[in-house]
Formats: sequence, C-alpha cells, structure tokens
Amino acid sequence: MYDWLTAELPARGYARYEISNFARQGFESRHNLGYWRNIPYLGIGAAAHGYIDGVRWGNEAATEKYIHAMHVGERSRSRGHGTHAGERDGGVRLSRPAHRARD
Repeated sequence: MYDWLTAELPARGYARYEISNFARQGFESRHNLGYWRNIPYLGIGAAAHGYIDGVRWGNEAATEKYIHAMHVGERSRSRGHGTHAGERDGGVRLSRPAHRARD
C-alpha cells in the first residue's frame, strides 16, 4: 500500500511534503507546517498543547482535573511534550520545502 501510494499520488498531482503527508501545491496543512517550523501556538483547554518561547507543553488531559486546577489557580501543564526547540525543523521532518498554505 505504501509503495503504491508513493507512486500513485505524485502521478495525480500530489506532492509529498512531510514524512507521511501529500498535498497539492498550496494546500499543505498550515498547522503541521507551523509545528515543524517552530511557529508559536497557544493551547487552551483540557488536553490542549502549546508552544511559546521555545517550550512545548500539554495541559492536563482529564477535564475534571483541568477544571479543578483552573479554579484553585494551579498550573495544569506538563512541560516538554517530547520535543524541544530546534528538534523539528524543515530538514528533519519535511521532505521538501513547502509553499505557504492558502489562508
């Protein structure tokens, strides 16, 4: 299946832009590209993840625990999420320079 897809999708106008993603030019996932390019994003709510000032984090996944932490003024973040600034750049995970996705 993998070999078939990697041959068939380019023949149909889809270019590989990540390890496991294909898209037509201009339709690449803005979220994914932002993630691999270390563009900051804010995660709000239970189980949300964010990345600001070179730090990735994940909020408490259990909704009741997250709400309790917010009510008592505690942080519900776990630092890291398995990555650090600089680990995920275009040369590592992107298979080609992606064009800016359409807004």
